Amino acid sequence: LCLLPDQYYRDGKVRFDLSKGAEEMQRMFAMGGSLTVDRVMRDTRGMLEYLESNPVVAGPTGCVGHCMGGQFVVAAAGTFPDQIGAGASLYGPRIVTDQPESPHLLADRIKGELYLGYAEHDPYVEDNEIPDLEAALDAHGVTYTLETHPGTEHGFCFPERPAYAPAAAEKVWDTIFEMFQRTLKA
Repeated sequence: LCLLPDQYYRDGKVRFDLSKGAEEMQRMFAMGGSLTVDRVMRDTRGMLEYLESNPVVAGPTGCVGHCMGGQFVVAAAGTFPDQIGAGASLYGPRIVTDQPESPHLLADRIKGELYLGYAEHDPYVEDNEIPDLEAALDAHGVTYTLETHPGTEHGFCFPERPAYAPAAAEKVWDTIFEMFQRTLKA
């Protein structure tokens, strides 16, 4: 069973057509900036409650987040440590911030395994984020794999984007599926 949340449902029917270029990308980032960890975790709680009530679903939950969704994967792993068995963040910025709700501050609560895949060239990920994230995860004994994929740019896993890097994307998905196979058993 797979759930795909509409993080913008509070704003009505919102669609993004990234083929329109930079203006549409700016609109998407502006709306994404309106999402908070607290708001997304409230929605995540609702999804987890639904999964727990479904007799077909057994075992821990896995989650995947691209770009800004990556911060919410790490936050969910720390907010719901007994439900999230594995999480994957793909080129996720803002996992480490100076805000009190920064996802990396939840590292002490994470029980599941994490995969964090980054692009070599990514203007959205601050220089300190990866080393600070590794330090937080290591300090709390979190099981994780963090990879920076050579020659890639932000968005490299999306086939319809100019940054698409097929070899790196396949490696990422193979790693995630292997992690899910290993960690999400009932």
